[in-house]
Amino acid sequence: MFREYLQRIRKPIDAHTLGRPDADPISRVRLRRDRGRPFPVLFVRFLGHLRGHRRTVAAAMALLSIALVFGLVAPYLSKIAIDNAIDGHPYPAWLDGWFPWQSRSFAMLSTVCLTIIALQVLRVSLSMWSRWLATKASQKMRVQLRRHVFNHAVRLPLHAIYERKSGGMASLIRDDASQVAPLVFAMLYNPFSAVFQIVIILGILAFSEWRMLVAALLLGPLMFLTHRLWIVRIRPMWRDTRATRQHIDSEVTETFAGIRVVRGFSRQTTETSNFTSLSHFMTRQELLTWW
Repeated sequence: MFREYLQRIRKPIDAHTLGRPDADPISRVRLRRDRGRPFPVLFVRFLGHLRGHRRTVAAAMALLSIALVFGLVAPYLSKIAIDNAIDGHPYPAWLDGWFPWQSRSFAMLSTVCLTIIALQVLRVSLSMWSRWLATKASQKMRVQLRRHVFNHAVRLPLHAIYERKSGGMASLIRDDASQVAPLVFAMLYNPFSAVFQIVIILGILAFSEWRMLVAALLLGPLMFLTHRLWIVRIRPMWRDTRATRQHIDSEVTETFAGIRVVRGFSRQTTETSNFTSLSHFMTRQELLTWW
């Protein structure tokens, strides 16, 4: 079964064969690969679903920015503690006159250490507050999307509902709709954190060592290209995995809905074997996508 899937993903799907009853649900999903929407379109649609939660997400980003600044200040204070307070090198010009005990190494070292601890406490507190706001927006968005998908599903044509069966539709509403909400972290929160730190680090390199900055900028397009090629290959396979999961859920629902028939014809072993085979197939799909 898995070898047939590997052969199928390496060749185009004939759209005329998908309407036949023997066409499996994975092949129906494979056809959508060619008409998949690009990332900018999907990102704009995702921002549209954030309506009503944008202020919360913006507040989370602002708090995260402050926390990141505090986190980047701590290493610089450690440099002052080692180079100036311990080794005895002259302090930076901007620090002169701030502390009367600047000439005493132990007192200055204690001041720097207490400042680092205070900054770390503030950083952790702001980071937790920021993550809480982002999580709250994500959970509210999850409920909103589930309601939107359910409201759309009950208005679908009957043939579209029968194709998915009851279990497949429940899987679509319960799981697939819920996968959009975590994108608050995957597409906004975590990328913003990474980009913010990269920009600050590049700014520091611009003032300290411009050659390292040039090397980092030259590696940027290469990393983007490899990531882009990786995402292009992963999206169709991940879509196939979701389709397999929906198919498994629909088969399980149909089995237990007709459990009297299953037991009447002693089909328990066959149904168990089918479920195990499909679950094994989905596991190999997930491993292929990960690899």
